[in-house]
Amino acid sequence: MVSVFRMLGYVGFIVLVAVVERYSLHRDGNQIKLQSRQQRNISIVTIILLSLLFGLYSIASTRIPYALDRGVYAKAFSESRVDRSTIGLNMLYRILIPISNDPRILFFTVTFLCTFLVLLAHRMNHKAKPNTLLYLVLSEFFIYSFYLLKQAPAIALAAIATTLFLQEKKLLSLLFLVLAILFHESAFIIIPVYVLILCADIPWVRRGSYILMALVVIFFIPFSRIAIRVSGTLVPKLLTELRSYIDDTGAMKVSVNILTTLKGIPFYLITIYGFRRRKEYIDRIQHYDQYMIMSVFVSITVLLSAYMYWMWRFGTFFFFPIFVFASQLASVNKDDKQDRIFSLLLMASLGFWTLRYLWRMFYLNGGF
Repeated sequence: MVSVFRMLGYVGFIVLVAVVERYSLHRDGNQIKLQSRQQRNISIVTIILLSLLFGLYSIASTRIPYALDRGVYAKAFSESRVDRSTIGLNMLYRILIPISNDPRILFFTVTFLCTFLVLLAHRMNHKAKPNTLLYLVLSEFFIYSFYLLKQAPAIALAAIATTLFLQEKKLLSLLFLVLAILFHESAFIIIPVYVLILCADIPWVRRGSYILMALVVIFFIPFSRIAIRVSGTLVPKLLTELRSYIDDTGAMKVSVNILTTLKGIPFYLITIYGFRRRKEYIDRIQHYDQYMIMSVFVSITVLLSAYMYWMWRFGTFFFFPIFVFASQLASVNKDDKQDRIFSLLLMASLGFWTLRYLWRMFYLNGGF
């Protein structure tokens, strides 16, 4: 019964976000009325309330006794142990432990912080459309903050970093990128993608980027060997994090996970539809090719999960901008039947995989 309420709770969030994106509360004399939201930006009050609700849901979703990833973080936090691999999370520990070393405080704070940052990125992003947040909540984006306590804040900070980058605010973007890296070294992957984005308007570079990413999928083992050697030289800490995933030849250990690539269906859909409508929409959606680079990158990382399961995590740093892109694709022409079908298929596929994941966590594992 508890699992049913937890599942219904997340369905409630989906409905709430759908309402928030389309309506706002309006005071008319002594009455509070619900009316169609005229301005695109979400209010700070709404951001705080949604962040509080997600934080409380994170606590309610906890499995007792603690287990899996949360068990590791709960033990470290309750014992006031330092995790030397993440400066960002350690800073959070130092702030929270004097207040309480109850792990629930940690879980609430991380989810609240991540939700707040992502909603703030939405408020800052003038290209975000009404469906952007709906796509996000239908995906596992907010759920990552329940168990990826190091990477989730990095993903949320990356949402702001990429938003600022596309707004030509490079220095501010770099600041948030550094903050993301302080939480998780894997955020370094944003830098080479930034380089590709900067060159996206050059046709031969753009096409070469697509070909290179396709070749990485086909020749993953030799490419991984080179990437690990270079990253180990530039970022020794990242090499330490990856050591358990590297074989004797210096390449990534390969295990066949073909079924995991099916989870990428929503992202393949965005990529394919983006290519299909490029000629029609490129002059109507700003930074079209930059979004396409990020979309292809995310799709490639999910495909690479067939070789090594955790590769999809590199793509999570660009989930926010590609959902912004998807919402623009779906709203360029509101009377276009293909755009409506695209949006419905995207929502259905995102919702299916997310609810399936939650069902497994709540019914089979008893929570996070």
